[in-house]
Amino acid sequence: MTTVRTAISRTVIDVNRDPSGASLYPGQATTALCPTETFDGEALYRQGEAPQEAEIAERRAQFFEPYHAALAQEVERLRARCGRVVLYEAHSIRSRVPRLFCGEL
Repeated sequence: MTTVRTAISRTVIDVNRDPSGASLYPGQATTALCPTETFDGEALYRQGEAPQEAEIAERRAQFFEPYHAALAQEVERLRARCGRVVLYEAHSIRSRVPRLFCGEL
């Protein structure tokens, strides 16, 4: 088993988000590639200090793209070695996040 992970917080950049901004949960609240609020809707930045387009692009180049390149490289390495690969992706999150999900996860 191989693990590919990032050492940075999802509040810097969330490597599990679509960089185009497409929602993972259409019709429900979601968070951005570089979140500006917590899962509870609390601001992560002071007014006017949220990351702008240039900073988001920098974070994407520094963290998001290398993470996904490493993931793709590892999948290809394992596919060459084993023929088949199962990619299991997991998140850690509280069991109750009313803003995002009904009930308990």
